[in-house]
Amino acid sequence: MIGPAPYSAPAAYYFPSVNLMTSVEVFKGPAAIKYGPNTVAGTLNMTTRVIPESSEGAIDLSYGSNAYSKIHAHWGNSINLGPSQLGFMLEGLSLSADGFKDIDFAEKAYMTKIVVLTKTTF
Repeated sequence: MIGPAPYSAPAAYYFPSVNLMTSVEVFKGPAAIKYGPNTVAGTLNMTTRVIPESSEGAIDLSYGSNAYSKIHAHWGNSINLGPSQLGFMLEGLSLSADGFKDIDFAEKAYMTKIVVLTKTTF
């Protein structure tokens, strides 16, 4: 065995929530070679939300059976600071459910992006 079993250290096996992704690309075979020498089966390219050029945001609320609930919100903006531009994106996700058995499920994920672009002339 190369690594421990997932149930021995579950915190070591973090995988980002697909709810925070805007697209997922799968590269298989020779197309995956440019992403590293150890890509045996393929590569996943998971794309997060881009920073908008103007103020933009949304809230997604869901409720379902087994006390399923989802709250997903994001907001971002770009601000012109003269020779520079500041862009940011704030995103949060909260998922929970009672489960169909005696298993409770809850997940919280937060993401912040901040970018400063400086305009230069040549």
